[in-house]
Amino acid sequence: MKINRHEIRFQSKTALSREVEFNGKPYLAVPLVALVEGVLNGGLVLAEEFGQAIESWGGRPVVLRHPYRNGQPISANQPDVLETMQIGLLFFPMMDGIRFKVEAWLDIEKITAMAGDALDLLNTVRNGQMIEVSTGYYAQDEDKQG
Repeated sequence: MKINRHEIRFQSKTALSREVEFNGKPYLAVPLVALVEGVLNGGLVLAEEFGQAIESWGGRPVVLRHPYRNGQPISANQPDVLETMQIGLLFFPMMDGIRFKVEAWLDIEKITAMAGDALDLLNTVRNGQMIEVSTGYYAQDEDKQG
């Protein structure tokens, strides 16, 4: 078995977003379906596997893009990535059948200061439009026929 980092993308409707306050700052809370059991990127991803430690997603950073270093994907949980790329945090992770749901709390002030693509994302969410979200998760891959 080898451990691989996967980028799984889904589209999520953002019409149910709401403004909240966290640490004295305004955030936009966006409910997301982050992962659904099925065949993704050519492999079978089972809810019983990704749902085992679902609470560990709470407090994880939300970044605008997947972070890379020297052409290789890296975790967003690193000081330099958090400082330059983090736009929010994940809260309230839960399993709903075969769906992994979570809220992305987006830091309105930081996103506004970053401008560009970050501000475009915020405006898209505020307008209730669909967005594409991706989990950069690590899994132990097993080559099997099936």
